[in-house]
Amino acid sequence: MHVSAANAASLEREVAWLTAVLEARISLYFEQPVKWSDVRQISPPDLVGASPATERTVRAHAAWAVLKDPVRRAAYDRRRASRDAGPSTAADDGSGSDGQVPSWGPGGVRPVSVAQLREAAARESAYSVIGRTQRAAFSAASRRIGAGIVLVGTIVLLLVALR
Repeated sequence: MHVSAANAASLEREVAWLTAVLEARISLYFEQPVKWSDVRQISPPDLVGASPATERTVRAHAAWAVLKDPVRRAAYDRRRASRDAGPSTAADDGSGSDGQVPSWGPGGVRPVSVAQLREAAARESAYSVIGRTQRAAFSAASRRIGAGIVLVGTIVLLLVALR
């Protein structure tokens, strides 16, 4: 598949997922029937192997998840130092090692699975106290915007009906 066609296919899957998330969020807000009780239950598309640009983005995100976590960064540095010091052994890199080089630098790129991305997302700051506060503020703003849209729609309908 041509690179631009692969990128287009990846974008279509991402847009379909985002559409599902937005529709679920709106349905949940207006208490309409929806098959999810929370938008986080909607699985994002598996983009590993989708296209070179998408893979680079997924790998960069996974690398950042390791680099920003001091514990995981220290473990990675220890594995990297022991590998650089001598012959490589099958060290546990958290990926269910299948013999591929566990590296984001010279020597290869570690494969990233959807499960690993979800695990990294669980450690993101969005799930901290500050993240919960930000989500609450976002939800409140979403409700205000939704109410504004409904109000504007109602006014437009009244104006059209009175014509």
